[in-house]
Amino acid sequence: MKGDKFRIFQKLLSSDLIKKTAKKYGAEDKRERKLTLIQFFWLTIFSHFHKATNGFLNMLVARFIGSSIAKLDPNVKGNVKTISRMAISKQFKKRDWRLFRDIYQYLMKIYKKNIPLKINRLFEDFEDVEAVDASVVYVSKLLRKLYKATKKAKAALKIHVKFSVVNLIVEGVKITAETVNERRYNFIVKAANFLYICDLGYYGIELFNKIMLVHSFFVSRLKSNIDPIIVEGKYAGMRLSDMMKAIRGKTVDVMVNLITQDAQLIEPVRLVGLKHEGEWYFYLTNIKNEAFKPKDIYTIYTYRWIIEIFFNELKHVLRLENIVCKNENGIKIEIYAAFILYVLLRIFINEASRWGNIPVDFFSFKRCFEIFTQTIDQLYFMIVFQDYNLLELVNIISIVLVTVALKDAFYIKRMGGA
Repeated sequence: MKGDKFRIFQKLLSSDLIKKTAKKYGAEDKRERKLTLIQFFWLTIFSHFHKATNGFLNMLVARFIGSSIAKLDPNVKGNVKTISRMAISKQFKKRDWRLFRDIYQYLMKIYKKNIPLKINRLFEDFEDVEAVDASVVYVSKLLRKLYKATKKAKAALKIHVKFSVVNLIVEGVKITAETVNERRYNFIVKAANFLYICDLGYYGIELFNKIMLVHSFFVSRLKSNIDPIIVEGKYAGMRLSDMMKAIRGKTVDVMVNLITQDAQLIEPVRLVGLKHEGEWYFYLTNIKNEAFKPKDIYTIYTYRWIIEIFFNELKHVLRLENIVCKNENGIKIEIYAAFILYVLLRIFINEASRWGNIPVDFFSFKRCFEIFTQTIDQLYFMIVFQDYNLLELVNIISIVLVTVALKDAFYIKRMGGA
């Protein structure tokens, strides 16, 4: 068993892998530096543990100097490494952000190969189910031209994300100014049989047509100002608003067409509606399989909130609510560093789930992050400045996570029994 674990994790974020990836973009160490590539990489990843808007660079300086002192021979005096805020700031300009992007994509592949998750029965027939949304993050006012915000004298970027609700992982990212419309994000893959859960910000006939042309599927809320035409059944030819005057039940399931002056759907789609507490909620989908009842379509759409949870974790748990760097390259490094930390913790949670035979749902991401932070803080010097044994790190963190999850499971069961 231990051998199997080692084969999975022995190459996970090794120094050689980081150096090899950096070399692709000219981000490797070209001369001897106080702050090496490996040290910069890990300092940046772990900066999300204790990130502070005003003290970000000071914190990195303190961590570097403190770890450098620990690394030196205790008998040697007057040889302590020092580094300035400016030196670290330059690293965020010179180290190509694509290094962090590629490392994230590499970790994502490893993560997806070892997912112990159970797939919801509604998702079994799809290649993947992906929610799409965007979130705004404020940046330095010096970047107003690059990242134009809706508020004057502000600068803000928008992180567009395609998030797998099955695998709990970011599958696609686009970074734009806040003022860029969500519909500019082309998240559709050419492969067939994907299911996209779309926020209203992405709503549009052109988008729906693109998804159907590649033989994939979508579920979207119907905009409140849209009044589609019924194309089948006894209400054919009527507008939705007219049909609703004759409806007596609490569900609607009809085929409709959307037509504007500029576009129309390439084929009719399904409109389902459910009445809850006197108010109707309508959803559009091209899932025409009758096995999917109106309530199932509604249930699928509710999974869109998983991406909202992810953004909350990204901004408030991983502390990406305010980005500190004042250049485009550094900003993208910060964002992908947060993604790397996110997928690393997901890997540890999945391993803890497998080893402890505990459902993934029992693991609180926020609580696991706190445990992860405390563990890494104790092993920080080993990871950043020495050849670290990642298998040992996986074992340590997974054991702690399993212990906490078992404790939580005990109290949940006890409370349920009461």
